[in-house]
Amino acid sequence: MKLNSKKPNSKRGSILVMSIFFMLILFITASAFIVLLPVESRAAQRSERQTSGALVADAGVTEAMSWLRFQLSPPGGGASKEPMASGVYPSQAQRTTNLGDGWSYRWELIPDSETYPNGSNPVRAYTIVSKAYRNNRAFREARAEVIQESLSKYAALYDNWPSNLVQPLRSTSAPAEGPVHVNDVMRLWIPEGNGFWNSTGDPIYTHGLTATGSYNSSQDGFAYYQGNWYGSNSSKRPYDNSGPIASRYARMADGGRDAIVAGADSVPLPQNTFDIRDAAWGFDAPNPLPSSNGVYINEVNGELQGIYIKGDVEEMELGVGGTQPSQPLSGGTFPTNDPVSYGNNSWVKIEQPGSATNSIDNNKATTVVTLDEDSVTLPPGAILNGSTLAASQTIPVGSTLMRKPDGTFESHSTELNGVVYATGDIKDLWGVNKGRRTVAVVKSISIK
Repeated sequence: MKLNSKKPNSKRGSILVMSIFFMLILFITASAFIVLLPVESRAAQRSERQTSGALVADAGVTEAMSWLRFQLSPPGGGASKEPMASGVYPSQAQRTTNLGDGWSYRWELIPDSETYPNGSNPVRAYTIVSKAYRNNRAFREARAEVIQESLSKYAALYDNWPSNLVQPLRSTSAPAEGPVHVNDVMRLWIPEGNGFWNSTGDPIYTHGLTATGSYNSSQDGFAYYQGNWYGSNSSKRPYDNSGPIASRYARMADGGRDAIVAGADSVPLPQNTFDIRDAAWGFDAPNPLPSSNGVYINEVNGELQGIYIKGDVEEMELGVGGTQPSQPLSGGTFPTNDPVSYGNNSWVKIEQPGSATNSIDNNKATTVVTLDEDSVTLPPGAILNGSTLAASQTIPVGSTLMRKPDGTFESHSTELNGVVYATGDIKDLWGVNKGRRTVAVVKSISIK
């Protein structure tokens, strides 16, 4: 018998191998998806929790800032409060908020080294620390550095400018040490005319002059007495019919015409002066505010505060250096020997209404000297802190010296914080302001 054999079909074997290969690939892919899906799900949940934690922590920062604003500038103009004072700063429970679903946050304020209770700087600065909690366990933390908005950058800031008041610019006028702004129409006077424009020296407004109001009959929006207001003398204004005179604007301001701006945004002033009053006397001061008229400087925790004036001020002069009698009043006059020199230190002289015995002109007013540059030496015979000096005594830099109307002295080992507060009117304020001062009153100030 003859047997016939068939040749094996190689195509079938290839198909089988390929099928097994693709099945293996599909199995591996399916296995990867089975493993990957739970991992991705957990990653998505972690991302969601991280985002939620960040939002919860940020909510604590927002609440802390809102609380701070309410204490420092209460709605309706109520009295401000020192945020870190006893009875004001909320307890831990009051600073904790539950949001549900296991989430909560808690915030705290950390005052910087110069903010109460660590210091007496009226411009407060804090670190806000807010922690987000998940099921009562710390989950996320947010921090924010915040500082109270300060107006101290301004050399002068006026809210209302009376229509009968002008600011004279003379060839001898000292340059301003910062921006000057008026929330009103600014009225200037160039009494020397061309004598001022042709004079040499630094520009008066070294950091610019801005005003919210605008005088309609002016090219630049400012009223110039005798130039475009109550007169039309071309030498009393910085422009002519052809437009701005570059050299005149350059004499007025650093930056020329571009630095003299009317129609600027208003600069809001505090709604009340209670926070300035507290800065002058001391936040959370243990001793009550004075009830009798006079000039006072107060210490809190060994740190000098500002100048607190009870009553009206007849005249207030700001100045630098000079001398005054060092010996106490005798027979109605001061001895002329051994005058005390104030060096390059700045001072404030304060005359209150009453009698001629309280006068700046005859050295019978109160003088408060900030020893920020030079020491001051009192000679023998001077009365310091209630004791007559047998030998000269030097008051070091970093101190404050107060000369009373009777010629006696009082010294403090720290400097003032720059705040001057009066409960009445300041009828005349003038002089040279060296450094930064905040002068505030309950009623009004007349500037000479």
